[in-house]
Amino acid sequence: MTKAKKEQTKTQKIISRVISAFFGLLFLFVLVLLIVCLVQIKTKGEASVFGYKIYSVLTESMTPELPKGSYFLAKETTADQLKEGDYVVYTAEGGKVKGFNVTHAVVIPATEQSDDTFSLEIEDDGSLIFRDLDDTFALSSLRLQRVDDSCIYKGDNGKEYILTQSILPNAPLDDPVPVSNVKAKFTAKLNISGLQPFLKFLTSVKGYVILIALPLIILAVVQVFVVIKKYRLEKEKEEAEKRGESPEQLLEKAEEERRLAEEEIARKAVEEFIKQRAIEEYKALEIEKENPQIPDDEDKNE
Repeated sequence: MTKAKKEQTKTQKIISRVISAFFGLLFLFVLVLLIVCLVQIKTKGEASVFGYKIYSVLTESMTPELPKGSYFLAKETTADQLKEGDYVVYTAEGGKVKGFNVTHAVVIPATEQSDDTFSLEIEDDGSLIFRDLDDTFALSSLRLQRVDDSCIYKGDNGKEYILTQSILPNAPLDDPVPVSNVKAKFTAKLNISGLQPFLKFLTSVKGYVILIALPLIILAVVQVFVVIKKYRLEKEKEEAEKRGESPEQLLEKAEEERRLAEEEIARKAVEEFIKQRAIEEYKALEIEKENPQIPDDEDKNE
């Protein structure tokens, strides 16, 4: 084998390995995405990729920062990562939105507040007394003590809470939110409002099959063919080495097999053409027998 051919073969092997690695990683990524989506659908949760989730805003409570109908990216978070002013997504425990996701800002009240639904009193030692006036909160009253300089409050029931609020002017304070109910923290606003039809389609069964399941199946089939082809090549190489055949001989053999296969395909095509032609001629003769031509008067006189 010449040096040029060796270099060409080496380059082809590198390209083949890169392509195989790319499809392998792509297959793995889509497989992970499929598993995540299946788990989230099964548990009725939100699809999460590397801890990031996409949420939509359903009300006007975060206007103008997050208008109704807008989308944003949020990342799963822990208590020590929260601070005043963060926008968090949490599961509401009471009221009309019980069980739903709520996106509000984390606040640290500096003054007492009250309305028809709650009252918040500030004690001399800095602790807060939250009283529920409309029976939407799990507890009728709760004493909250701020933990150091964080936005976390320790309740007299042993649980940790944060306080949240809509950013609308004069918005009332929400019921204390258990830290365990916090799902994620706002990361970035997404300008994808115009993609609502696509997102709706994506979340449908049809969209899930076409955009996720089908590509995964195609990738799986491609990967299977790649593995089979690689296995066959390795086997042929091993058999060739046992027979003492050189790479050039193996290549010539493969080329000869390809040529013979092409000749066989051409032969079958010719045979099929001749067969089809014979059938057509036979049909034409049968039609001619069933409809003989009637001779004209001049033929009769002859």
